[in-house]
Amino acid sequence: MPNTDKIKSKPYRNWVRGALGLFHLQKGLYPFTDRIVKAEHARIVQHLPPCTYCAIENILPAHATSGKGCIQKNKGKCNCRKRTNRNCPTCSKIYDDIVQQHRFKEPHWVTDCSTWYNDHWQFAKCFLTTTTKRSNNTAADTDASGLLSIIINGEFFQSELHYSIDPYNGTDIFSQVREIRNEILHNSEQDLMDQDLTRYLQSMIAVLEDKKVLRIDPAAQAAAKKLKELLKDELIITMSEEANVIQTALEAIKAAKEQSEKSIRVLTEEIRFFTETDIALYFKNRRCKGTGSGKGDICSVRSETGSK
Repeated sequence: MPNTDKIKSKPYRNWVRGALGLFHLQKGLYPFTDRIVKAEHARIVQHLPPCTYCAIENILPAHATSGKGCIQKNKGKCNCRKRTNRNCPTCSKIYDDIVQQHRFKEPHWVTDCSTWYNDHWQFAKCFLTTTTKRSNNTAADTDASGLLSIIINGEFFQSELHYSIDPYNGTDIFSQVREIRNEILHNSEQDLMDQDLTRYLQSMIAVLEDKKVLRIDPAAQAAAKKLKELLKDELIITMSEEANVIQTALEAIKAAKEQSEKSIRVLTEEIRFFTETDIALYFKNRRCKGTGSGKGDICSVRSETGSK
């Protein structure tokens, strides 16, 4: 079906409208997100000396020398295990602040920490769910899903919002809209029913009209106006906008596939590690009795009490 005819198909047009809604949501959220991150970053670094040469893999977190144990959820991935790492008066402190401010205590350490002191958005990237070093390097370059992840994962955002964020149950509007983004862009059929589109766009509007700060934010309200026009189907959809929507959807599907493959690789490595560890412990706990020649020896496994 030619594009000029396809856009006339109601379910397909609904899908395009939903995806365009995500573009407007991003434009409405990024100035607010950037401003709150910048304020939190300034609070953290205000009494710290400058640093421009640390690498994330070489930082020793401040809590590593506190004697109070690891503060990161996945202790096996925390730099506090690397006792030969460098204790930096700036980056070690920022590392701990990022973990403490992360809702799940599990930051995404794909960041250039040599710029943590000067670049608030490299600090923000630690609150993303997925990213690369080459992407999401400014608020304006971060898509709606990324901005929502930073808002959800960064506990310092809650004081700026009327809605309570509750990603554990997924009942808050910010978590719901992040899931809506996936439902739209991962939709291989590229169609939406009227009731789904209405719910999606109304949810995006609700985010931008949060009653505390966003409702008086000019960018958020300009975006909310565009979303209301999309809801009424009053906006003319250009071929360029349609092409951008399709390209964004393709990139989202590709990224989701790559992330799934990465998760499988990590899980496989963890299973392999624990399997090899268990086997090693099994043989370590065996003791043999017999001739010592290895032929006909009788081996027994030590129990937890040390008996045969």
